[in-house]
Amino acid sequence: MKQMRINFLTTLLLIFSIGLNAQRQQIETITIKGENYTVRLDDSGFSVVNSK
Repeated sequence: MKQMRINFLTTLLLIFSIGLNAQRQQIETITIKGENYTVRLDDSGFSVVNSK
């Protein structure tokens, strides 16, 4: 029973952590020299999701 409770609490903590990380991401569309890019901004910097 104790092990089951620990596993449950660990799972809740993991889900909460994923939720916090998801909130720190931001999707933006930027234009550079007439080209549109969709970029993801997060704690590690930014990355290009796609270009149009």
